[in-house]
Amino acid sequence: MPYGISRSCILLLFSLCFGLLAPLVAQRVKIDSLKNELLKVREDTTKVMILNNMAYAMFDIYPDSTILLGKQGFALAEKIDFDKGKADALNRIGIGWLMKGNMDSAWNYNQKALQIAMVIKSEEILANIHNNLGLIHWSKGEYDKAAELLTMSLKYYEKMQNVDKQAQILTNIGNLYYHQANYADAEPYYLKSLKFQEKLGNSRAMGTNLFNLGLIYRNRGEFYKALNYFYQAVDVTEKLGIVFTASIYVQIANVQRELGEYDQGLDYLQKAIKIYEEASHDLDAAKTLMEVGLLYIEQKQLKKAEGYYHQVLKIMKNYDDHCYGWEALYNITNVKLQSNELDSAQYYAQKGLQRSEKCNDPRLGAACLVSLGKVEQQRGNLRSGLRYFTQALHLARETGKRDTRQNAEEGLYKVNKQLGDFRKALHYHEMFKATYDSLFNEENTSEIARLEAEHEFSQEKQQLLADQEKEEFILQNEIKRQRILQYTALGGVILFLLLFVSFYISYRRKKRANEVISSQNQKMEELSQFKDGLTHMIAHDMKNSLNTILGFSASEPFDKKMKGISQSGQVLLNLVTNMLDVQRFEEAEVFLDLKPCQVKDLVEEARLQVALLLQMKSLRLEIRVPDQLTIQADAEMIVRVLVNLLNNAIKYSKPGSLITLSIASTTENADSFCQISVTDEGEGVEADKLPYIFDKFWKDSSKAYGPIASTGLGLTFCKLAVEAHNGEIKVTSEAGKGTTFLVILPRETSGEVLTEEVQKTHYGGNEGALILDNERALLSKLATQLRTLEVYQVGEINALLQELEEAQVKSKWKRDIETAINQGDEAVYRELLEFIS
Repeated sequence: MPYGISRSCILLLFSLCFGLLAPLVAQRVKIDSLKNELLKVREDTTKVMILNNMAYAMFDIYPDSTILLGKQGFALAEKIDFDKGKADALNRIGIGWLMKGNMDSAWNYNQKALQIAMVIKSEEILANIHNNLGLIHWSKGEYDKAAELLTMSLKYYEKMQNVDKQAQILTNIGNLYYHQANYADAEPYYLKSLKFQEKLGNSRAMGTNLFNLGLIYRNRGEFYKALNYFYQAVDVTEKLGIVFTASIYVQIANVQRELGEYDQGLDYLQKAIKIYEEASHDLDAAKTLMEVGLLYIEQKQLKKAEGYYHQVLKIMKNYDDHCYGWEALYNITNVKLQSNELDSAQYYAQKGLQRSEKCNDPRLGAACLVSLGKVEQQRGNLRSGLRYFTQALHLARETGKRDTRQNAEEGLYKVNKQLGDFRKALHYHEMFKATYDSLFNEENTSEIARLEAEHEFSQEKQQLLADQEKEEFILQNEIKRQRILQYTALGGVILFLLLFVSFYISYRRKKRANEVISSQNQKMEELSQFKDGLTHMIAHDMKNSLNTILGFSASEPFDKKMKGISQSGQVLLNLVTNMLDVQRFEEAEVFLDLKPCQVKDLVEEARLQVALLLQMKSLRLEIRVPDQLTIQADAEMIVRVLVNLLNNAIKYSKPGSLITLSIASTTENADSFCQISVTDEGEGVEADKLPYIFDKFWKDSSKAYGPIASTGLGLTFCKLAVEAHNGEIKVTSEAGKGTTFLVILPRETSGEVLTEEVQKTHYGGNEGALILDNERALLSKLATQLRTLEVYQVGEINALLQELEEAQVKSKWKRDIETAINQGDEAVYRELLEFIS
């Protein structure tokens, strides 16, 4: 096929250009409708347009029919001398040849169409032709020319104000830049296309653009942003019930694998496989099974990985003319090599080499040759290994596959060293090191650039400080020189009058200087007041808007999304209120509303406000609080102190770790106190930084896990609020071992009866009844089945839990057991199963 491009590749280009392809059933309905319309009309010009539209409607599934119908339309248009019909028909024929992969024929027909369209000045046809020509240049690797032609097509559609086509071409230009790994240029095209598609309500195209944006951020290594876009794409496409959703699941799984969250990644891959199998997309299912194998390889579970690769080969036996899935042969070879099963490794490597020759896939061939070289090397057949490594290096250079090239060079270096040919060994070692360094440097280029920028900034800052010190030194010397002259002028009786004049002049200078300083101080004070007033005003306006949002979200307390909005709004409201209250404390304008408060109620309110953040990071919150413990406090302010301390713990906690909030009662010198401690398992704070932890706007440089908002005022507010209650706040921390904040508040003991301590562990999520009465029988039956499974048997467990999804179970037990499974917590898993017995 010309230019080495397949029909499936061309179909992909068109599907990316015009959004996700419509379902075949809907396409067939459209074709039948056009056929019926063709039988009814009598005007030849209308017949031409219908034939051309039928040709276009069939290009993606029947390109031969597209060519045939286009030729019929052209013949009729030529008979009646209908230029627009001729240009349109030629364009349709060109699309058909493009879909068949015949770029020369596609080019010729589009050029003929272009000549006619330029004469009749049909902007619509010119736009379509330039789009097709752009795709042809893309397939040839002529990217600059492709970008130029696609941009011309976009300008025609902009002139016609055709928003739908503009969105389609914007996506295609974004795909062109993405194909070249030029993510910075691709991103704005996807974003602009996404805005158009949102206005048009085109969910399929929206899903495509969100998916592409997720791919960009994944390739940049910004995994959480990538997940955000992939999840949005799932929300859009799941409602449509299309197979494309499975592709998104695969990408989510890849990101989860990068983050080391293998169980979550496996769940998404299994969802994708299920969709592909139900839709009879065997090749896509095979591709996804390959991803599952890779996931198990990274976990060193070689036998499981091999099992999935054999499933791929079983599918590929029915598709002998396809090439992708046969890469499983190479993957099985690697598994066998790691297991030291050399005969099996040789067998699969040779099979992979044969398949690479049949598919004309030199990349697979080079990889298999490297594997054969390793087999011979381990057997001691160094000459044979040398031959295989040499052939692999030659192929790897042709394909540009640098990781394979690196492996071949490393093999040649080691084999030559074993043979005693140290000159060649040194030569190949230098080549291997250069290739390794180039791969390593690519990964670190951005980090080096950032460090260089920081270094330049540091040098500029040091130079500025040096210049300031120099100016100050000169100024001090000038002041000293003037004083010496003044003291010298004091000598002598004759100079008595000059002394008086000098004193008077000095006095006047100081007065003017004091006036200047006073004026500057006044301006600075006014500027400071203006800044504080502006900050106060903005914070108040934000607070009003947030209260409105919280009010609306509170109107639907049982709506899951509204509850999430309410909790997110509460987090932001807490940040804004911190800003206002820190300023009020500094201006002594805070008046506490002191009342007797149950500590457990304050803790529960704080927990609810951070529940969303706990859920986002799959954190466990363990609370230990006496059943009845009363303090004299401003309830709202103490709740915010607890929220700020929990937010700080969440920010520096690794996903899946534990945060502990404990309350204790102490007595000292006949006075009773309430001690509140919040402990996390984060990286901790270095000892030399602890004295500054409560300073305004101070932030720790330790690694924060996840996007937790911060103003640098949370801990400052905590200190001011606790001291306003005649209390004390302390912090203890050790690098690598977490941090503990201790709040000590006076206790209200009148009428107080302390009972046993209540201990409860919360897993990030919403609260509710652990087991509802009407669901107990179903959950008890399920628990009996789950007791036969271990917590790591995620696939089998999820299959059983699917029954709860179908029954729409609402008990909190379901959420807790899912959390325990996702975190691999065997103890909690067994505890929940025993609870229901």
